[in-house]
Amino acid sequence: MTILFKHALDLAWNDGRLSRRGAVLLENLQDFLDLSDHERGVVEEKHSDEEVPFLITRGFGSGADLLDHWMATLLDLDEDLPLFLVSMGRSALETGITKQGWMDVSRAAESMGCEFDFARGVWEPEYEVESLEWPDALKPVAMALGLMSEEE
Repeated sequence: MTILFKHALDLAWNDGRLSRRGAVLLENLQDFLDLSDHERGVVEEKHSDEEVPFLITRGFGSGADLLDHWMATLLDLDEDLPLFLVSMGRSALETGITKQGWMDVSRAAESMGCEFDFARGVWEPEYEVESLEWPDALKPVAMALGLMSEEE
């Protein structure tokens, strides 16, 4: 499952409803991440089973605003994204990377065209890596690697 698309679903359904705009943004993110319809279906089914039943309907799909802001911030990382992923890979190596964390983040990095950068941070200890403070847009990646918790 792609951690980025799951995070997008969490944002889009934030107030208990999915708006038309939120659905369109999810379509755009699916294209950006190059997710197949099958992969997206698996993520959405799991999200629907685990998250949606526990949401309290209290809004009109205003999660689309959160999703739009997060996607814009993620896309704005463009040139810096590889540097952040190298740094996150190295930090995960130093704190102890799990197999699941490796698989989840590798898939997310691959969908953004940065799989080599993330792998380099993990598997090339001689490669000098700058320790960076990650932007909030990469919080799902940091959480998948165990570099931060949901409370942070």
